[in-house]
Amino acid sequence: MIQLNNRQRDFVDLILKGNDLKLEELIDKFKISRRTVYNDIAKIREWADESEIKLITTTDSLLVLADEKSRHILGNILQDIIPFATPLNQLSRSNFVIAMVMFGNEPPTLNELCSTIGISRTTFYKDLEYVRYWFAKFDICLKMTKSNGLLLIGKESKIREAMVLFIRKNFDEFNLWMLLSHKESIHRFKDEKILIYRMIQNYFKKISFSLPLLVLQRLQKNSNDLIQDKEQLFFIWIFMVSLGRIERKHEIEKDDRFINCPAIYEKKVIEEMMNQNLYFKVNSDEAQALSFYYITAQSRSQKNNQLTINFDSQLMNFVEKISARLGMPLIRDSILIDGLREHILNTIERMKMGLVEVNLLKDEMMQRYPGIFEICAQELNKTLFFEKELEDDEIAYIVIYVAAAVERLNQSSCRVYAVCTSGRGSAELLLANLKNKLPDLNVLGTISIMNATHITKDQADAIIATTRITDTQIPVITVSPLLLKEDLIKIRKQLKIQSEDIHINLSESFTKNDLSFMDTMYLISDCANALDEIISELQLNLRNSVYIGILIHLMLQINQSENIKKIDLNHLSKEEVIIFKSLDILYSKYNRVLSEYDIRSIQMYIGGEKEQYEDIIKKWKNI
Repeated sequence: MIQLNNRQRDFVDLILKGNDLKLEELIDKFKISRRTVYNDIAKIREWADESEIKLITTTDSLLVLADEKSRHILGNILQDIIPFATPLNQLSRSNFVIAMVMFGNEPPTLNELCSTIGISRTTFYKDLEYVRYWFAKFDICLKMTKSNGLLLIGKESKIREAMVLFIRKNFDEFNLWMLLSHKESIHRFKDEKILIYRMIQNYFKKISFSLPLLVLQRLQKNSNDLIQDKEQLFFIWIFMVSLGRIERKHEIEKDDRFINCPAIYEKKVIEEMMNQNLYFKVNSDEAQALSFYYITAQSRSQKNNQLTINFDSQLMNFVEKISARLGMPLIRDSILIDGLREHILNTIERMKMGLVEVNLLKDEMMQRYPGIFEICAQELNKTLFFEKELEDDEIAYIVIYVAAAVERLNQSSCRVYAVCTSGRGSAELLLANLKNKLPDLNVLGTISIMNATHITKDQADAIIATTRITDTQIPVITVSPLLLKEDLIKIRKQLKIQSEDIHINLSESFTKNDLSFMDTMYLISDCANALDEIISELQLNLRNSVYIGILIHLMLQINQSENIKKIDLNHLSKEEVIIFKSLDILYSKYNRVLSEYDIRSIQMYIGGEKEQYEDIIKKWKNI
């Protein structure tokens, strides 16, 4: 049986309601490409055929129901699977139950839960054990009653903390800001997340996050210890949850944690501002509790800052050790440092939750880089990154980063001399630009034109000069001393021509759809360079998740795209031309032809969230 995804299910809902499916409206509403719309329509047709639902195309709509019988069948099918087109797994079902218990307008009954999720009572009771276990971590008991539904029994402070953790675990920072702003997320969530998102939106619909922001601003103004962004977000959400619970007549209890909190000034500010700005009266205990959460966020932020300093020190020590043992200057590779930092921090978080990633490249890494693997394993277990000895799967991930750095260094054996005839100042400028903008090059220094003619292949691989030089024994690349964008492209292109064996292997591997590990690393590097160029030209500031999404999209497109007719540059906007120029070089290298869809899809990635995201971040930075 064909299963529809959430977006396709939304299309079917529109059909059942009698709404016309117009191509441009769907593209605009769902932020998808023309090709995606047509693919979804084709999938819906297949799904409908299996269910004996007749759909036709009219001049006004891509799909409409052909008759009342089809409408009746479709209505019954959707009622059986509401609200999900694809059955949820146990974790997703339990996640949705937790949300309904905490953020529903009323305590949900067993019948309401089963009906909303589309499960039987037997399935619900199987899931109930996990739900109860989740609440038990906060010392909260889940009580079932026939008359009042599912009730939470426990300290009010614990219930609030559970609500904040649940919200932050389910949504990233961007969507947390969208929730606070009472805006619909531009992201398409999977499974139960969209309904949870709307449920939380509804829970806070009468509450503005301006008060928590004002309080935070006031407290930070008179403090030398600024709180980190993620801890500020925690304080804002615990404040919002507190307001939501107070509005629903759930007042905080007296707690030793709050009473003994040395936050007299913070309590005074919070209590004063709450009573000035809220339409309901707040007791002193609420301000006491919020002052405790503020001090806690401040303390955690200070601790995190110290941990960051300690972590970076350990990281640099680790890279220095493997650099020394490999006899290679890896410590200068900023790509390696940044990659390891992000990966190891994520690994630490995963390990805290008891999650271990299976590494499909483990055997290949152990076989191809046995020396690097052994060195990394030994040095990692000497560091304080992890509380226990790492499994081979986790070590292999670290080896991937180190191996890539080693390969970059091996490729950087391309030795060049710089020649500039405009004086010593210009020569030093060219030298500095080469080292800064092309760190992978081994720049041997500056020489005169006369000496350049005597350089042999044994001494260098190329000469980069600001003037034309003839009668040389090695290639000469003519550039501006400012090393402009077109100069960088020229240098990369000409030096890659000398590595013809790599280029041919890449093209052949792609034709066969059989990329080796290092071929994949080359592809990632090429795609990242093209994307970085687009980001620089358009002056963008993309989040990591969006950057990675575009990177993956580019790799898939290069692997799957067909050799179709090139687009007309005259019909492109200024932004599209910039994207075209960067991608055209990339696609040409892999024997692919850039299409209009490729440009539009990248434009949709970077433009779909830009306006709303920048607006929220602007407000955030003004705190």
